[in-house]
Amino acid sequence: MRKRILGSLAVVAAGAGLSFGQGPPPGAMPGPGQGPMMMPGQGPGPGAMMSPGGPGGYPGPGPGGPGGYPMPGPGGPDSGLMLRNGQQIIPPPMVGSSLSPAEFGPPGLSPDMRGPGEGGFGGRGSGLGAWEQPGPPTFWVGFDYLMWWQKSQPLESALVTTSSAGSAGVVGSPSTTSVLGSGSLSVGRINGLRQWFGFYTDEERRNGMEFTWFLMENRSFGQNFQSSTAGLPLYAIPFRDATTGNAGSYVISSPLSQVGGIQFATQSQAYNIEGNCILNLYRGDEGSGNGIDFLVGMRFFDLQESMSLDTRTTNYPGVTLPFSGLTVGAANPVGITTSDRVRSFNEFYGLNLGLRGDHNYGRIYWGWTAKFAAGYMNSYTDVMGSSTLNNLGVASTAAGGRFFDAADIGRHKDGDFAFIPEGGLNLGYQLTPKVRLQMGYTFMYVSRVIRPGSSFDQSINNRALPTDPNYGLAPSAAYNRDLTKNTDYFLQGINFGLQFGF
Repeated sequence: MRKRILGSLAVVAAGAGLSFGQGPPPGAMPGPGQGPMMMPGQGPGPGAMMSPGGPGGYPGPGPGGPGGYPMPGPGGPDSGLMLRNGQQIIPPPMVGSSLSPAEFGPPGLSPDMRGPGEGGFGGRGSGLGAWEQPGPPTFWVGFDYLMWWQKSQPLESALVTTSSAGSAGVVGSPSTTSVLGSGSLSVGRINGLRQWFGFYTDEERRNGMEFTWFLMENRSFGQNFQSSTAGLPLYAIPFRDATTGNAGSYVISSPLSQVGGIQFATQSQAYNIEGNCILNLYRGDEGSGNGIDFLVGMRFFDLQESMSLDTRTTNYPGVTLPFSGLTVGAANPVGITTSDRVRSFNEFYGLNLGLRGDHNYGRIYWGWTAKFAAGYMNSYTDVMGSSTLNNLGVASTAAGGRFFDAADIGRHKDGDFAFIPEGGLNLGYQLTPKVRLQMGYTFMYVSRVIRPGSSFDQSINNRALPTDPNYGLAPSAAYNRDLTKNTDYFLQGINFGLQFGF
């Protein structure tokens, strides 16, 4: 048995020796009869691997050096064998060699040298592998939460004042203080949502379209001024007689005379819609994601605001109040309510032009946008004013409130050229190859709008208001109120959002 085992081992060893002594099969390695070459200055010596050359065989013998691997010489073409790192080699895997068969591969570029479409997200020299996409996505959609502020509502004149009984709330009197108006009014922070989606229409991702819209919440602000049952404190609506230029007031509550209150409210809402064509002007290395785009399209912007001032007053027994040229309340208390309301609409239609850029630094990127729209602003206001007397349950209503008379009531239109520049900056982080987080800042300016606060002019045509003691006296149309007074407007703030690319 032992002799048989030893014999078998001898046969296997002999076969192995013959197989290593033979060349590879025809066609296994290209190049007929190539002669190996050692490094310059080295001669043949032990350790150099030499095999007979011939068609399909290993390169023939040539000069070598001790222990050196043969290198392709000028006498013949390259062998075609390559390591995966791009280096050429001659010898095949050998017993005891430190190179494994997995280290060999076909001729070609290494992964770090491949261009777009030649393997992975990395692109050429990206160093990020699957974390970086080769250029911009074909389709993208994004969402932003907006935390913005708008330009304050203009209130150039005092709307509500308080004072001692002797001053009656008249502006300019020693004890008169404004509690609403005389400057501007802010509604504070406004929340909103912005969404966009776009796509490229060509394989090179150079031309595409993008649609963007944002909607701000219907932000409101209100303030109430209510006296006690004793008529304290005194509240009044100040005015200036447009006929005489004299200052006056409508007393709403006063000690031991009348009880009343004033309610003020304003609200504002804006939204924007854009549709733009995209033309890529510059794009860096496909793996970097850097680029600059030109935008051209249409923009629609809408701003709707309203403002109201309501009063209610009830006289003490024996104290009279004026209403429609009469004095009422001598025999019994009466109640008078008034309402003045303005609602403004601003609709912009225009051509939109812009530039934007993205700049990537690994997973971090920053982007910028600059746009300019020019077109037509269609603006109009709806004005309402009324006064109501409640006498023993019988109600009588007349046109005109504390500010707006019968001639002011209705719709007043205005329209002209306007422009809207907008700019923004974003800083983002590539969370995955298809998702990125971002935060940024946006500023948008509108050159021409109508805002309701501009309509509450302190100069009034008081002879046309039912609650004025001079109601009905001539002249009753001495002052033409500008109900389409133009001003500017802006929105600005920060945003937080996500974008998905596919």
